[in-house]
Amino acid sequence: MFFVGIGTYNGSFRSGNLEGIGRFEYLNSSNYDGEWKENRKHGRGQLVEADGRSIYIGDWENDLKHGKGTFIQKGAYMIEGVWNRGSLVEMTKFAN
Repeated sequence: MFFVGIGTYNGSFRSGNLEGIGRFEYLNSSNYDGEWKENRKHGRGQLVEADGRSIYIGDWENDLKHGKGTFIQKGAYMIEGVWNRGSLVEMTKFAN
């Protein structure tokens, strides 16, 4: 386990960077499980926001939602789609 000023990380390192598979628990109670590259969320992963109700499962690039993914707002709705640099650009499914 490694403590960084904004939370704790448990996972792989490479050349001193968060790299590979790991879990980051933020001080605000959000957490991310998935792939890392050069200290950024990159690849497949799941982010659960501090409220425990907002969840994104999907592709990441340079710390941003990028590629196919699913956003869930528990008790409200679910969106499947494609993200580009953090923004939803194509909604393929919506359910409430």
